[in-house]
Amino acid sequence: KTKPELVRQVRGWMETTSARGLYGGLLAIRDRDDYRSVLSRLTLPCLVIGAEEDRAIPIERSRALAEGLPNATFCRIPYAGHMANMEQPERFNDCLISFLNQHISPTNR
Repeated sequence: KTKPELVRQVRGWMETTSARGLYGGLLAIRDRDDYRSVLSRLTLPCLVIGAEEDRAIPIERSRALAEGLPNATFCRIPYAGHMANMEQPERFNDCLISFLNQHISPTNR
């Protein structure tokens, strides 16, 4: 409701996606492996961003993912759904920049 131009843009992407491409993407999501059992072995820093209004990946699942990773930072974005990076770009970027600043050595900045 607050970003009708964004809605039109995303709707345009969806309407121009080929049926074959959509079908392949949905199959890939449906048939993907479940890697939850190996999360504890992933020791690199990870950023998990969860959006409060995401109906595809509820915030509880994002939080559970972060809790399963030994070196994760969890960032919650309010007033955003599945496309939080487009719906709340400032908050999304704040999460990303904060995470990167924590994990980039001063000599690489």
